[in-house]
Amino acid sequence: MPVNLPRVLQPTRAAAGALAAFVLVLFVALVWLLGQVPTREEMQLAGAAEIGRMAARMDRLLLAMVVLTAVMALLATAVFARMGRRTLASGEFPPPGTWVLRRTRVVTGRAARRAAWAAFALAALSWLPVGAFAYARVVLAALAS
Repeated sequence: MPVNLPRVLQPTRAAAGALAAFVLVLFVALVWLLGQVPTREEMQLAGAAEIGRMAARMDRLLLAMVVLTAVMALLATAVFARMGRRTLASGEFPPPGTWVLRRTRVVTGRAARRAAWAAFALAALSWLPVGAFAYARVVLAALAS
């Protein structure tokens, strides 16, 4: 008598490589951005003219953060929306052909639909940091004037 075993996806090296590349790029960008922030000592020793230059530098930094987070949000939206769409179409999560980092059990039915809608929610929530950095630019501009 055959036993109905759960279906699983096996890990792939490509998934680990893609994740490592993403983390490396994110780390380099974060280190560069943090190097642009003026230190407390620089701000305390600065004169009026230098404060204006620091405010302009912080504005450029926040603009870079808005652009960087917008690119990351766009990528996250594409990945999560595609995963949600493929999950709803196939009725399985993770959908067929998905790269996984570890052995992953495939779920179907209601659990798969919940995972699909969670992916759509993550796609929408990935835009929150963009709004936060854009708002910080507005606040900085208001404080500088």
